[in-house]
Amino acid sequence: MLTALALAAALGTQAAQADMLTAFQDTCIPRRGDYEASVQRLAGSEWAPVEADDHPSLGALMALGQSALGGDVQGKMSAFRRGLGDDVFYVVLTDVNMPTGRMAGCYLYNFESDKPLSAESVTAWLGQSPEEIQDVPGVLVSQKWPRPTSLPETAHVQNAFIPAESPLASQLGFHGSGLVITTLAD
Repeated sequence: MLTALALAAALGTQAAQADMLTAFQDTCIPRRGDYEASVQRLAGSEWAPVEADDHPSLGALMALGQSALGGDVQGKMSAFRRGLGDDVFYVVLTDVNMPTGRMAGCYLYNFESDKPLSAESVTAWLGQSPEEIQDVPGVLVSQKWPRPTSLPETAHVQNAFIPAESPLASQLGFHGSGLVITTLAD
């Protein structure tokens, strides 16, 4: 009986991870350098536009993003929510103008996730290994792929997980799994 329960839990985790990577690929990759087109595409889909107060972690995350703006750095953000299986995902789209150029971002989060997305699945999709890896038990698990060759004009892809009990979670105000892509925009 315990083996069947363990197998069911493992299969559920694998399905949730596959859902997250697929949602990221379907949501963040098409038109990734075009903020306005991405916002319009999501608004016309199963993604619902939301405000920062839709989830406490989303609010904290968006406040952190807003705090980086000002002076020579200007930008805008839009957030969306979608249920997929038993999970709720949030997407934050960004468009940031800096003196050095413009950067578009797409951030997919599952704030309720209690496990990191496997680095192996992202590595298989990108076709290369991450160049930066952080694994601090109970604090942060993160992999970063700077300028992946399979996605031209991409600054980086990052896969990160902050456990709910992490000191980072209380410091930043959010926890869970996230996949990020930033694109050097026109």
